[in-house]
Amino acid sequence: MKARSFFLTIFLTICFSTYAQVDDFQEMIIECLQLNGTNMVYEQEYDNTLHLLYKQFKTANAPESFWNDLRSDKTEKVGKLIPYLAFAYRKHFSKNDIAEMIEFYRTETSQIWLESPNMLTEDQQNEVNSFFESEVGQRIKSKESFLKEDMDEIASHWKRELFAEKMSVLIKNGYSPQ
Repeated sequence: MKARSFFLTIFLTICFSTYAQVDDFQEMIIECLQLNGTNMVYEQEYDNTLHLLYKQFKTANAPESFWNDLRSDKTEKVGKLIPYLAFAYRKHFSKNDIAEMIEFYRTETSQIWLESPNMLTEDQQNEVNSFFESEVGQRIKSKESFLKEDMDEIASHWKRELFAEKMSVLIKNGYSPQ
């Protein structure tokens, strides 16, 4: 476990220091993450994080307009997280893997599958099944738990920073948890 923490610390340091040096592969991964709904997942994580803060500061009686202003940077904050999450994909998948994922996620079928899996026709469900039975689909399945661990680790740092930043704004504006 200590080796994993050490690796992730080094990995995140490299990721954050090379953020400005985005190459074609990184851009492909970012596109893939945008297509596969990752941003929606982390928009929900943003909301959950702010809800935890709201519960702690509920008795501080901050007006709803203040909370709305506090939440106004959701798209920006999630947008800044996505390139960091891309490094986790880079660790587990090749450029060709990502290209195949992008090809799949660009399809109407994949978008329906991501939004409303129950709305797929039988042909569309077969298309999704074919993708996940392919070599890349099998690689996704085999790497899923490792990828999730890496992404969760990156996101946990992001959520802690988000929580601390928003708490600081609340406190600087005279609100404190009771």
